[in-house]
Amino acid sequence: MEFKSRDAAQAALVVLALIASVIMLLTSNASFLRLALIAALWAAVIGFFLVSRYRTQAEKAHAELEQQRQLHAVQLEQARQELSVERAHIEADAERRIKEDTLAEIRVQLNDVREQLAQLTGQLYSEPTMVQAEAKRIFEIEQEKTPEPTYIPEPEPVEPEPTYIPEPEPEPRRFDTGSFGSIDWLQGGITQEEEPKPPVVAEHGRRRRDEHSAGLSVADLLKRRD
Repeated sequence: MEFKSRDAAQAALVVLALIASVIMLLTSNASFLRLALIAALWAAVIGFFLVSRYRTQAEKAHAELEQQRQLHAVQLEQARQELSVERAHIEADAERRIKEDTLAEIRVQLNDVREQLAQLTGQLYSEPTMVQAEAKRIFEIEQEKTPEPTYIPEPEPVEPEPTYIPEPEPEPRRFDTGSFGSIDWLQGGITQEEEPKPPVVAEHGRRRRDEHSAGLSVADLLKRRD
């Protein structure tokens, strides 16, 4: 319906433009010239409406195109996310299958080794017992590797001991008699005071007296013995 109305408007515009052109070329009558002018004005008005309508339709089409482009981008991003999730699921399934196959092979090998050990030792090795023993051994090794934390007490603050400084004893005051000792009161003159000598002779004499007394005591003992 929209396309039909647009085509009719374009046809009317063309017809009016042709009528105005023919009248202005073929006749010089003022009435016909006015009619041609009116037809040209209507053609211009119809053209203006058509141009504005086309512009509105073009803007609307551009907005719809932009909206479709954004919607397409969102759908494309969703498709990429779904593809990545599906790929992750496929990889996880593949890894799970590989792990299951590897575990199955390991179990088969363990069964073979267990049968060989049973044949060699004559003892039956069950899988739960072996797994528990291995887990216990691993736990013991980890405990040995991780030493227990030792508690280190914090050092107490050491207070400095007060140092006792003895006060110097005051020297006894002595009366200086040097000036009085140097005066000879009998002779009435001043004499120098002689310095005292160490009593070496007295000690030597005392030692001799001790030896003499010791010798007398020994002689007395010999006389008493005789």
